Amino acid sequence: MTERSNSTTEPYEKPKEKPYETITSEVEHKHIGVITLNRPERFNAMNEQMITELHNSIVAHQNRSDVRVILINAHGKHFSSGADLNWMRDSVALGYEENRKDAAKLATMLQTIFNCSKPIIIAAQGNTYGGGLGLIACADLVLTTPSSQFCFSEVKLGLVPAVISPYIVHAIGQRHARRLFLSAELFSGEQAHQVGLIHYLVSDDELKQRAMTLCKQLIQHGPEAVQACKKLFQQIAPMNASTQHYTVDLIAQLRTSAEGQEGLSAFLEKRRPHWLPEEF
Repeated sequence: MTERSNSTTEPYEKPKEKPYETITSEVEHKHIGVITLNRPERFNAMNEQMITELHNSIVAHQNRSDVRVILINAHGKHFSSGADLNWMRDSVALGYEENRKDAAKLATMLQTIFNCSKPIIIAAQGNTYGGGLGLIACADLVLTTPSSQFCFSEVKLGLVPAVISPYIVHAIGQRHARRLFLSAELFSGEQAHQVGLIHYLVSDDELKQRAMTLCKQLIQHGPEAVQACKKLFQQIAPMNASTQHYTVDLIAQLRTSAEGQEGLSAFLEKRRPHWLPEEF
């Protein structure tokens, strides 16, 4: 990074020279670092390994002098369904400290994307829920399709979108965030564009082509000016470290609370949570 960030966790291990398992990462057209979420059979649900690999691949591309822009996309029908079910199941059995460490890894990865010195473009097809929306909010330019759907579904489980919330509010403002967090409603690509979460609406057939066109457009700009522009926003609208600590603590508290445990268990067991009235 061009400037020191206030991480909520210990630094990640230095990226190892080995193939990734949950993503692919390569350089295209000499200057474009392309990261692809690669768990299509799980709708690119995020687990601890994917979070670590995303972090490491962003750092690796940022450190390459030949890479000028980073594109994040996904294999399969959907960009990301949010948290992996097995990861969620494991979190039910974890205590507060273990849940906090889990949440802190996600917070650090999002911070790495948000503070990356090189522009990050995301092309998101299909559905994007939960943590996947955090990726979108941290990116500089985002494309999706009118038929894509989004949702902050956490309150249905007795949780809140705590870790991603600073980036969502930064992207769309409190007013829109309050409605979407509290209602947990599905909203379309067009609605996401209206509230400012998405910058470009394109057809399914054009998504990848338009994303690559944007990458090539950014490559034409002065690389030092681009990095200075990114640093400018970090200076005038910094992400507060105390806010990140608060959000990590909050999700750890809620995951281990009676309501959070009940909500996650009910979801995993495909039953009604105890707080849901019979008439609903």
